[in-house]
Amino acid sequence: MRVRTLSLALAAAVALCAAVPAAHACSREEAIQKMGAVANGLGQKLAQAKTPDETQKIQTGYVRLNEGGDAMGKQDFDKACSIYDSIAKDFDLKS
Repeated sequence: MRVRTLSLALAAAVALCAAVPAAHACSREEAIQKMGAVANGLGQKLAQAKTPDETQKIQTGYVRLNEGGDAMGKQDFDKACSIYDSIAKDFDLKS
């Protein structure tokens, strides 16, 4: 009886996992779109920068943008999208 209860619980857990969609994977196209949007947004921010500190902060955004490009070069689109989303959040950009 106990084995049957355990088997039913396991079957229910497997069914639940199958019903829950997997985390959305970022495609190459999405990563490219995000990269372009972030690059454009950083360019606009840089053009509007009024102090050397603002300029330096934006330049660190470009370094991170390059890290996203490195991830894309390794076909790790999820990591690239994560980096681009993080930059967009930090600089209040649309990604």
